[in-house]
Amino acid sequence: MSNGNEIYSGKLEDLKPIDISDMAEGASKRIVFGPKRFWEGYVMRFFTLPPKRQIAMHSHPWPHYILVIDGHGRAHIGESVYLFEKGCWAHVPGGMEHMFENAGGGELRFICIVPREGDPHAEVEM
Repeated sequence: MSNGNEIYSGKLEDLKPIDISDMAEGASKRIVFGPKRFWEGYVMRFFTLPPKRQIAMHSHPWPHYILVIDGHGRAHIGESVYLFEKGCWAHVPGGMEHMFENAGGGELRFICIVPREGDPHAEVEM
């Protein structure tokens, strides 16, 4: 039952940006859904990666589920490199090394879903 104060729809750009320059200079993410908004076990994030930037090669125990909504880049997953542009999807299994890079002239924007333990901002008030 709603308390009358919940917002059930909105624009991605209106969500509070979180600076993730420690991952890639000028990059940001926004929490779309998570424990504080309708999805207890997972976190859906909206990432913006500036031109010619990359999120460095790394790994962790949880998987990623990704949909690219704008831009042009590459996803390095394990030993393979994949096209990473508008309309593409990617799955990164837990424990596999991966990185994402923006190879285009505009922003690379993508949605990434991880389990709750996969995002340090999952519990932040939105």
